[in-house]
Amino acid sequence: DISLGLDLFHINTKQQGDVWQFQLPIFNNLTYTLPISSTRILLNSEWGFRPVFHYVFPFIEAGIGFAINEASYNDAPKPGTTAMPLHLNHHTQGQFSYSIGGGFRIPVRKNMEASLRFIYTDLGHAKTTNTGSITIAAPVSVALTTQTWVLGFTYLFQ
Repeated sequence: DISLGLDLFHINTKQQGDVWQFQLPIFNNLTYTLPISSTRILLNSEWGFRPVFHYVFPFIEAGIGFAINEASYNDAPKPGTTAMPLHLNHHTQGQFSYSIGGGFRIPVRKNMEASLRFIYTDLGHAKTTNTGSITIAAPVSVALTTQTWVLGFTYLFQ
């Protein structure tokens, strides 16, 4: 069997850590915060196959669409240091996005099934601007991907 559907997903995350200026630990003078959010909308399709065991039906799935990614960057001096902080402005951009995955479905009752699936999704990149407290040569850019295991229960309307 083949099914189609829409996939709407939103994620917020914040990376934090130490900044080693000049990539040297003796210049560990700053901490950074990189807030990122992404909202994706995909058209998904799932293809089911014949059972591999008595009632275990394998399937594969794929989706294409777009993601709206946002990022900004701030760092701050650690106590006792005089390092110059950097702020890069918030930036929002649309990106091509896709997902691929697969799993197994098991009928539980006449109109109900359980499933276990793995989904890999590429959301593109989240980038800051290259301007803010100063102008830098290139924005901060982070590749956004997700790898997800999903245990699901589905009710089938007939």
